[in-house]
Amino acid sequence: MLTPTLSSAVFDVSYPQRGMSLVELAIAIAIAGFAMVAVLPSISVYFGNSKLRSAAQSYFSGAQAARTEAIRRNTPVQFVLAAAPVTVANVGTVTLGTTAQNWAVRLPAVAPATGFTLLDAKSVGEGRAESVEVDSTAASVTFNGLGMAGNAMTVDFTNTQGGECAPTGPMRCLRLVVSVGGQVRLCDPQAAASDSRRC
Repeated sequence: MLTPTLSSAVFDVSYPQRGMSLVELAIAIAIAGFAMVAVLPSISVYFGNSKLRSAAQSYFSGAQAARTEAIRRNTPVQFVLAAAPVTVANVGTVTLGTTAQNWAVRLPAVAPATGFTLLDAKSVGEGRAESVEVDSTAASVTFNGLGMAGNAMTVDFTNTQGGECAPTGPMRCLRLVVSVGGQVRLCDPQAAASDSRRC
């Protein structure tokens, strides 16, 4: 009587075929495509809101830095909105504007110096936030050594490429508020009245 050897028993075993048919693969790709189309608008809104928040946070940080430097140095420090990226070369001559998308923190001339000193700056290209629009009530604000502002400033941030501001649109537009007392605050003008983020 012949008994099968171990090696012949291994080779005699047949395995079922594995894999997907072409029809199954086409169905899986179609389902994935429909899911992407359904999710795409919400991803676009997310990125639009993210750019808006990032730009607003940058301006908030700049205004806070100007106030902190004024207190630390016990001297006036300006937070300005500039039409062009601010550099050491143009810090005193750059055009300021209420819709400018670049900001800078600069130290006004103190004798014997004759020009402004650049302390910090941010250009719109750095954050890739060209779609974010800025509308301010003032092109600059100067903080004194006590941290108080020489004038109030309100900066509104919108992203019309992403859509209208809430509640009619998907964008959560933000506002930077600098009070005469020196408080710097980033708030949401459309938040509920009970929400602490409301302006």
